[in-house]
Amino acid sequence: MEALDKRDGEAIGIAFNLQKTIERKLASWRGRWNGVHVRVSVDKVIEDHLALRELMGVYPWLKLFMEGILDTHLAVPTPIRAKLLNLSSREANTIGRKLSNSLKAKKTAEAGVDQWMLLHPAMVEMGKTYDFFIPMIVTIGRQKVIDAPWGMKFRLYFGAFISLLDMFTDIQAIVRFFEEGRDGFAWTNLSFIGVCLILQLLVVYGQNKKRGKRIVAYEMLIVVSMLKPAMDAGRVASGNVHEEGALLDPSTELTLTKCIEMFSESIPSSIIQTYALLDSKETKVGALGSIAVSAVAIAYASTTISMDMDTSPSKRLIAPKFYGYVPDTNRLQVMVLMALMTTAHVLLKVLACALMLRLSSVWFMIYLAGDMGLFFIIKKGFGQFNSFINGGSLRR
Repeated sequence: MEALDKRDGEAIGIAFNLQKTIERKLASWRGRWNGVHVRVSVDKVIEDHLALRELMGVYPWLKLFMEGILDTHLAVPTPIRAKLLNLSSREANTIGRKLSNSLKAKKTAEAGVDQWMLLHPAMVEMGKTYDFFIPMIVTIGRQKVIDAPWGMKFRLYFGAFISLLDMFTDIQAIVRFFEEGRDGFAWTNLSFIGVCLILQLLVVYGQNKKRGKRIVAYEMLIVVSMLKPAMDAGRVASGNVHEEGALLDPSTELTLTKCIEMFSESIPSSIIQTYALLDSKETKVGALGSIAVSAVAIAYASTTISMDMDTSPSKRLIAPKFYGYVPDTNRLQVMVLMALMTTAHVLLKVLACALMLRLSSVWFMIYLAGDMGLFFIIKKGFGQFNSFINGGSLRR
């Protein structure tokens, strides 16, 4: 047990994942589900590893703890502050099951495991005592967020759905503008979509140019077909594997794609559509719906980016004074409230910009320059300008 290191922990985690997959298939064939495959998986992996059998001698609760770790169901959020030596089997099982609660609201398994450990002093002790422990839990956690019907998959696919819905409602708005004879608004919206696609094509080329022409052509086809958000979400949810020759990992590419979509298409389209709505003699439900969907898409994307960056363990370690406004508990509630607040903020900003445009394009540019200029002055005054430019969370 004393000889185990980080790589051994990852190997043990893979062993648990593989055994669970095997036992789950066998249980499905036999018609016996009900969590039997989890108990059998834990028994077999512990039996096959001498170090785990030794650990069982020190901590008799290990078996029930690992059963809780492999369980994908969400646990009742019961606080357990017991120290390692005072931990009971029941408490250990509950702590193991609560890993799912921490993983469900996080983009990566590492961030979820980090939050989970902070909530349980006994797990912090385990991580400090045994080098293999955290890598083992992270490896299992990565597989859980792929298999479970919550967490990263839900967040990513919900974000992709909102993004595609935003694109669909914008296309509807363009068709409506043409039908109403307001060709200027229609072509302006089309130009925003075109700029968004061109920027995404450039990103795709830079990302995959070393992987061959066929892959570059395939990735560009995904962009042109407007399926990029869904494909990026699927790749991150499937393990965030950094392909050989690719410039960025799928998670970073997804974030970059979201930013491009927000600033080149969603925000300017919302302003133009609001301007057109204010100039229209009749208020249509479709127009209001398109603006609302765009606001939700902008808010959700910016919230997830800010949350993921601020809760990243590595970023908090490097710059603890800059990252850390999100607490270690109730992060899902914080995310929901941030998304709601940002949606309201986006709608107010879009309305303000549209009113300024109706007044004068010059006043609009003055308002825009003043707003962003004041933002950067405040960042510089608080010493956050460099952190912001280098990838700091976009918060005011």
